[in-house]
Amino acid sequence: DNESAWIFRRHLLNEAVQRGFRAYLLAPSGPYDDKFRELGIVHLPIRVQRRLALFADLKFFWQVLRTCQIHHFDVVHNISLKPNLWGTIAASFARVPVIVGSVTGLGALFSEQSGVVIRLLRPWILTFYRLALHRLTRIWFQNADDLLVFEKLRLVKPSQPVLIRSSGVDVNYFRSDA
Repeated sequence: DNESAWIFRRHLLNEAVQRGFRAYLLAPSGPYDDKFRELGIVHLPIRVQRRLALFADLKFFWQVLRTCQIHHFDVVHNISLKPNLWGTIAASFARVPVIVGSVTGLGALFSEQSGVVIRLLRPWILTFYRLALHRLTRIWFQNADDLLVFEKLRLVKPSQPVLIRSSGVDVNYFRSDA
């Protein structure tokens, strides 16, 4: 659902609205749909699978491509592996002028404890990931270690990375007395 978008990206989206931009959120539907609308954020429900699922991923790509073509976005900001991969390619095909990605962690693709399928497909996925990420205008990293991994694997071009040492998480959301 869209809880992680609410927790981790609400303030970024709200800031865009406050500055006069029309902000769209492409994310699964969930308990925060109405709250996004109340902030003036246009929520366009979209499905994405967390696990490796080629046909679902291609459907996700197609949904992002069509959405970008219909709405003529000036900027697309992708967050997490599948949006960084499929969303970046889709936005690029739709000729979105500025595409930004965010790496919020390395995930299973980079873990030695990942399953056998991911380990076998890792070289292919990394090649595809490199092709996608090289289309980005900028890519934001939250920690220097992840940035070093991406640089070592040549997943990013030298002009792309930006190190931002925070997600902008609303820590009050997690307070037990709130």
